[in-house]
Amino acid sequence: MRDAPFLHAKHLDEAVRRGVISSEQREALEALARTLHAEAAGAGPELGWFRGMLAGAAGAAAGLPGLIALASVTELRAHELVAAGLAGLGAAGGGALALRDRREHVMVKGVLAAAATGFAWLLGAGAGLAVFDVQTAGGAHTRDAVLPLWTVPGDAAVLAAAAVLGRGLRAPTVALPAAVALAHAVLRVGLWRNVGRAHFAGAEAAWDGVAQLPWWIAATLALTAAARALDRRAAREVDAGFWVHLVAPGPALLGLAGGLEQGPPALALAAPLLCAAAFALAFRWRRLLWAAWGALGVMALPMFKLPTSSEALALAFWVPLTVALFTVVALAWRRHEIARAAPGAAEPSVWG
Repeated sequence: MRDAPFLHAKHLDEAVRRGVISSEQREALEALARTLHAEAAGAGPELGWFRGMLAGAAGAAAGLPGLIALASVTELRAHELVAAGLAGLGAAGGGALALRDRREHVMVKGVLAAAATGFAWLLGAGAGLAVFDVQTAGGAHTRDAVLPLWTVPGDAAVLAAAAVLGRGLRAPTVALPAAVALAHAVLRVGLWRNVGRAHFAGAEAAWDGVAQLPWWIAATLALTAAARALDRRAAREVDAGFWVHLVAPGPALLGLAGGLEQGPPALALAAPLLCAAAFALAFRWRRLLWAAWGALGVMALPMFKLPTSSEALALAFWVPLTVALFTVVALAWRRHEIARAAPGAAEPSVWG
């Protein structure tokens, strides 16, 4: 019975509609379920926190080696990258596969599936390093600036792994590394167009915050399109779009932060509008994550235009005020969502 899905009120309603059980039997089953739930709650401790700790431990166990490999990516050879990717993909993917049908460990499975998807980047990057490697000894640019496209196969490998592992492991969490890889690919293409091509043409091009901003915005647009596609096509029981919405506004706001000091005055006027747009999209798409990013942008805006002597004042008053306002919005949002939810309806799971 471990593999049987959890029963909800909609399943009992469908059983009544098909004549499998009567209305009286449905009410008796629902009363029995409430009784058993109350007895189970009083019989033992709540282990939700423990499962969260296991998921955190799994993330640390898989993430730390991955971060070390990522930090050393420019020092490793192609075959070493591939070997590290295969080891990480095998270990994390094997653990997720072992927990594929263990509902009580769905968070750990999701973390391991996302880690396995991330390790696929090393495989593609190793292949890209072997194909696109460019020696720049004595040059003004590193290999990353001269030919940044060598990392794009790694991003493509992450997207392919997410498509395979997400379906095979029933883990929507793979959408998070896939979203990061998509944004990274857009930025690397921008770096190639602005710096790499100019270098091979015998010219030098600046890759400052203003030049990067259109590509940061393009990355956000690509992620937004992917998130909305997942919102429309994903199964009702899971919410894979959550993980893409989690990072989608980030590139545009980070690019805005990088170009605000060097950009024209019009850019400073557009910044509050972009933050307001994040709040508007949050309510339009029912995604509080966009409001969180908008609040973060509003919180950071004074830091780029105030004199250094006034930064402490902004930190002391503006940041707490922004956090307080966002908290009020979040609490009101939650009450609204609970009020409009159908009785007995279960929220889609972001873990699988």
